[in-house]
Amino acid sequence: MQTERVIFLDVVRTVVVLFVVILHAACSYAEIIPWWSVQEFPKEPAYTLIILFFDLFCMPALFLLAGYFAPESMRRHGTMGFIKAKFRRLGIPFLLLALLFVPVISYIGFIGQTHSEQGFLHFWIFQLTTAWKPILLLLDSAKTAIPHAFDFSQWHLWFISLLLIFFLLYAALRNALPGLFRSLDKLETGPGRILLYMFLACAISALSDAAINLAVPDWAWAKIGGYLMFQPTRLGLYLTFFLLGVVANHTGWFRSTAIPNPLWLWLMAALALDVAFLAWSRTFIQLTGPAPLSLGLLHATLRAFAAMAWTGVLIKAALRWGNSPGPLKSSLSRSSYDIYLLHLPIVVGLQLLVVTWPVGLFVKFLFVSVAAILVCWQLSRRLVGPHPAIALSALGAYFLALCAAA
Repeated sequence: MQTERVIFLDVVRTVVVLFVVILHAACSYAEIIPWWSVQEFPKEPAYTLIILFFDLFCMPALFLLAGYFAPESMRRHGTMGFIKAKFRRLGIPFLLLALLFVPVISYIGFIGQTHSEQGFLHFWIFQLTTAWKPILLLLDSAKTAIPHAFDFSQWHLWFISLLLIFFLLYAALRNALPGLFRSLDKLETGPGRILLYMFLACAISALSDAAINLAVPDWAWAKIGGYLMFQPTRLGLYLTFFLLGVVANHTGWFRSTAIPNPLWLWLMAALALDVAFLAWSRTFIQLTGPAPLSLGLLHATLRAFAAMAWTGVLIKAALRWGNSPGPLKSSLSRSSYDIYLLHLPIVVGLQLLVVTWPVGLFVKFLFVSVAAILVCWQLSRRLVGPHPAIALSALGAYFLALCAAA
């Protein structure tokens, strides 16, 4: 039972990571991301819909899965062992990739928008001067964002740094309040209770994010130097999904009853909430500043419940069709973390490559999506996984080549 449980949850994680790659492949062609490093014109609304759709549930689902596996890791390693393991798993890759691999994304945008002849090394040194300052910066308007457009950015690695913070908070709370976490093992786990926990998570998420939205626009980002980057109005969503994953582990959802209701019902709910959210977003996205409580609460409620519904769809579908071992499934699952870490510079590089191709946007989007997934998967299978020392040397060589060539 334990093996089957891990298989289908690994399938969910793998599928979501592939969705994230597809989301980022659409960014060059969408109307809503003017700061993306590679831009194609004219834009097409379909790619905006792709981004809004996957953005609804991908990251909440990943936070839920991370929360689910956290208690087992804590039991296995103990508090200090857990913290050390998370720094090895998250902190070291974050540091290396954020410093040596990801800055090329910003450099591509810098050259494309300014037509500067500045070399990569000088640009990278400038970025470092903005990375070390532990200053909270809220990018909530063009006035604040434009002067910092080419500051150091984590790009997709924001998930890694924020997840590391969540793990550290979890370890601290579990160490300070062991009785609270022991009491989670005694919670009722019937179908009605599981739905109640899901409902409460969505409600808490909606209330907290709507409260933040009173002061901060929904689209705004906050960053603390190069250490942490997040969207303030998503913090409640991500934290409640992470904690719901912790509760799911303690109450044994996936060892016994799993989540209730059939797949078709989750799918119907997800589609209805998705349509409502996308229709409402056309109005909400026009707000340039903080939202009134009623509008912010409606937006956050639709987002939280849609994210939960699509997470339910993924879990039920994986239970039905993905809960058996297979070589392809196993290989992609082992590589899913590496695919996430590696994909964005490769996606942006491929987007730059196809800019001049005399083909339609769909062909470009499809090529970038498939090629990025295949390249990252093979890098994980043939280099990062079996030969980490060589992979580290390759990363250093890649960085030096950028400094020498650009």
